[in-house]
Amino acid sequence: ACTNCEAGRKITGQVAAVNEDASCAKCETGKFSGDTPPTEYSCNDCADFSTTLQVKSTSESDCLCNAGYYYSLLSGNPNLCHVCEAGEFKETISNTDSCNDCAVGTYSYEAATQCTSCVPGTYSITNKAQSVEFCTACVGGKYSLQVAANSAATCLPCVAGKFSFSASSQCTDCVAGKYSTSIEGDSDLVCIACDAGKFNEDAGSSTAEACLNCEAGKFYALSGANSALWCEFCTAGYWSSLGSVLCTPCANGMTSLSPFDSIGTCVCDIGYYMLDGNCEQCPTASSTSDVDKQS
Repeated sequence: ACTNCEAGRKITGQVAAVNEDASCAKCETGKFSGDTPPTEYSCNDCADFSTTLQVKSTSESDCLCNAGYYYSLLSGNPNLCHVCEAGEFKETISNTDSCNDCAVGTYSYEAATQCTSCVPGTYSITNKAQSVEFCTACVGGKYSLQVAANSAATCLPCVAGKFSFSASSQCTDCVAGKYSTSIEGDSDLVCIACDAGKFNEDAGSSTAEACLNCEAGKFYALSGANSALWCEFCTAGYWSSLGSVLCTPCANGMTSLSPFDSIGTCVCDIGYYMLDGNCEQCPTASSTSDVDKQS
């Protein structure tokens, strides 16, 4: 015998004269089938911008407005579900909930199911903001870690030794080899290279004192050294004091024991001897066999 499909179902399968191969399937989400047994192979679609909460819906009243849409009997409008405007949101599938305003620090576009927060490094002072353009960037030299920040006061200043560009969520250290004494530095241009003859191995330095001198007996001719390894030994015959840019040649008749003598003291060379503080050449018939260790 033939059996009618119950409400909320549709006819499916191959229908023969005696309906032997026919069966009933549940209406999918967003569709319904009324109390009258269906005579076609499809369920009825819910109206635009609406859906059902479950399968096997039996009435058009089961169709509820989508999230991002609200229910209203507006005259002259064939649709009962209307879009939430930009700056509003609606999270639920329902005909009873209305659209809510986005809070300060957030925004939304049309048909939003939730508001989007302004990202760290930005803030908004506008209620019911309608786009990301309402999120204002923290200026260079400041930063903000806060999500959905709602005040310019959430943008904090970078300390000395650091800097930031616009819309930053953190400050960036001046690299090793440089330092900065500036507060609210707005670019890496505030970072000053250590002078030639000095080095700094620490990032984020805030004073010139962070730049240390190359040892005596060494030198470095360029600025911005980020390691003591950049300080080079003076060659034999030259000497240097702390923080030297270049090595100084020993006086005539003198040499140095560099690179093994970091003090860089010049002594009399072979063939010279010390006399009254100066190195004098040995007479032709005599010579010294080693450098004179006297200064």
